[in-house]
Formats: sequence, structure tokens, C-alpha cells
Amino acid sequence: GRVMMMMMMVKKVVVVLVVLSCVAVGSEARSIGNQLKANFFALVDLPLSASQAKAMGWSEINPDGQCDSNYGHVYRYGKRLSPAVLFDHLGQVAGIQFAVDTRIYPLYPGSSLKSPPAFPSKHEKHIWVFTAHFSDPSKLCAGATVLPGDSIGDRVWSRKSEAGNGPEHFEPLPLRREDIDTTQGWVASGCMVSGDFAHLTMYGMGQHYWRYCHPHMRSTDFYPWFLLFDQNDDLNMFGVSLSGPLPTWPTPSGKQENDWKKDPVATGDRRKLMYPHANTSELWTYPTNLPQNSLVPFFHFRHAMPLNSLWMNTLNPDKPGGMGSTSTMHIVIRDSSNVTRAACARDADFEPYDYSQKVYGDVGPGKYDLAMAQKAEEELAAGFATPTPECPRCDEPHDFRPALVAITVLWIATLFVLGVVVYKWRLSTPSRGVDNVDYDDYNRFYE
Repeated sequence: GRVMMMMMMVKKVVVVLVVLSCVAVGSEARSIGNQLKANFFALVDLPLSASQAKAMGWSEINPDGQCDSNYGHVYRYGKRLSPAVLFDHLGQVAGIQFAVDTRIYPLYPGSSLKSPPAFPSKHEKHIWVFTAHFSDPSKLCAGATVLPGDSIGDRVWSRKSEAGNGPEHFEPLPLRREDIDTTQGWVASGCMVSGDFAHLTMYGMGQHYWRYCHPHMRSTDFYPWFLLFDQNDDLNMFGVSLSGPLPTWPTPSGKQENDWKKDPVATGDRRKLMYPHANTSELWTYPTNLPQNSLVPFFHFRHAMPLNSLWMNTLNPDKPGGMGSTSTMHIVIRDSSNVTRAACARDADFEPYDYSQKVYGDVGPGKYDLAMAQKAEEELAAGFATPTPECPRCDEPHDFRPALVAITVLWIATLFVLGVVVYKWRLSTPSRGVDNVDYDDYNRFYE
């Protein structure tokens, strides 16, 4: 009998261990990451709990601290609109939100800011927000479960409707590379690995995936979210991008605010530089295709880069899109200190980028060649010199004055010809008017 009891106890222990291991594996599989940082170079730590947010000087924007059914408790730092962090009723991190003042930064078609995924704020006039949720949105104000200590959530859901919190009101962003559906417009693009920007940081990004991105797209058609995957095919970070044809940016001033990069301090770790002002400054970055910050190959593939990105943010009216703007912010959710080359060129839809091509310089650690990058930019621009019929020169300003002059001259000539025709017709047609009286009839009338 004792042997049977011992065997049953062993079976129960085994069952419990199996269940616990399955739960552990399931939790690990569901976790999207264990950190939340903004701005790739500054890597600013964002609060992971409401209490931590208060301790860091962040403030809740909800009136009277009420839990919003769509967004929970929303916290921001000072006058900085983006990023804001969402917390559930337990005070746990539940998502991230970006806000834009539409009095300064225009809605579509003045920019790529449109609904969905952006919606007008419930509590602030002129403010529009777009949001990514990290946990079940239906449990923001009640019923949330405690997150594992090493996880910030189990999903990245972009809200596409405020009508409810069910799955139908969200668009899930892929968490694994194999989850990407290329029929939905996602395309692989530029890749940046650890050491590519060795003079600034030894951290890497991984491979970018943009949506609806092609060479002759309009700047206002950029999808706001972009994704980055590491060599393990995990979502390493994601980001937000806003673009438009006007020289204005989604900051409180509408200008490029770069105080975050002031007074950098050298460090001995892989970050290389610390930015003491970043915690209290705007965290947007404003990429350009200048040689110092070439978008190829780190952000775009050579054959897929949008034409309007070539001179974006340069305030150069003589270049296509030169007066346009773009703003990005990377959100880091996993350790990016060791992103390897295996993260790159995983999509067969585009020609894989050959990092050994000398025309683009040696992009190995500390060897980025500015002269070669300049040559690459010129070659890239030459490749776009003759736009395809799909959207020819869609972001260039047009001078309509010659066309208006031609139309006016044509209209005047048409009126002149018509006048001559009418005049000749009147001369050839007999008139019974005062100047052409039939006097025989007139005399007979009075005889």
C-alpha cells in the first residue's frame, strides 16, 4: 500500500512540474521583452509602473486620476507629448502612446497623421494620439493579471477603433519575423547591427520592416509603425514615423528639437556616449540622407528607399522633397547590445544588401567612410532621376504659371476666331432691320 501511495505522489509531483514548466514556457513565449526605452542613441528608460513614473517626475493626464476605458492611466513627462506610457489599474505598464498637437503639426493630407490609428484626445483639445497596447486592453481598469517580473507584456496591438476593447478594434503587430504577412504591405529594408555606428554606440537595431513603402510613394502615405527584428527573428524594437511635405515637426514648438544630444559624456560601456539632457528633452530624431547619416543601408534598401526621403529634413527647396519633414522614434523592448549580421537581409522580395560593396564604404566598426557614403548618395539620386509613371515627382512643388499662360492665350485665340466667324456670317445674311428696309413694301403700305 505504501508503494502505491508513493507512486501516486510521484505522479502528482510530475504532473505539477509539467504544468509549471508549460506555464513558464508559455509565459516566456508570450513576453515581448523586459525593458522599455525610447530614442535609440540616448536609450532613455521609460517608467514600468505608475509609482515609478511619479518618482521620475511624470504626471497623469487623466482628469481626477480616473481610469480611461480605452487607455487606462496615461502619464507624460512635463510638456513633452511623446512618448506617454499607459498603466493598468494595478499600476503595471500596459502600453505606449504618442501625442501630436494638430495646431502645430497638421493632420493628413498635411502629414501622414491620420485616423486610424490616430484619434482625437478625449481630454485635450487639438491633441491627437495613437497607441500601442502591451496587454489585454479589456482589463485596463479591472481584472488585469500580474505581469511576470521580466516582462512588459505579451503583445503589441495598434488601436484602430475606440468603439471597444475587443480584438476586432486592434491591429496586432508581428512579434516574430515569420508572423509578417507580406501581402499586407510589410517589406524588409535597411539593417543596422551592433558596431555599425561605433563612434556613437556599440548597440544595434536589427532589420527594419516598413509598410506600404516604395520608391515613389508620397510622404503622407507613410504607415506610422515600423518594426525591427534581431538575429533570433524576435521583435527587438519598434518605432513610429511621421512625415509630410511641410517643414514642421511633431514637437511642442513645431521645430527640430535636439536638446537631448547636448553635452554628451563619454562612457566606458557599449553605449559609448551618455546624454545627460535626454531624460527631460524631446526624444524625436530627424533622419536625413546626408553622408554622416546615410539612410542606406541602415534604414532602407538601396532599391526600395522612397525618393522623398533623399533630402528630407534638409530645408533645401532645390531638391525633391527638400522642404519636407520626417520624424522617428525607436522604442527598445529587448537587449540590443549584440545584434549580429545574421539579423540582416532575410527577405527575398528585395535584392539582399551586399555589405562588402566598397561603393558604400566599409560599414564595419569605426570604419564608415564619408566619401564613399557621398558617392553612394549620388548614385542613389541618379537612379531616381527618371521617375516611374506610377507617381512621377509626386512630392515636388509644381509651378503652374506657364500652364496658366498657355491656357489663357489659347482661350483668347479661340474667342478671336469665333468672333471672326460670327462677323462674316452676319455680313452674308440679309437683315430686315432699320438699315435694310424693303422700301417697295413700305410704299405699297401707304398708297
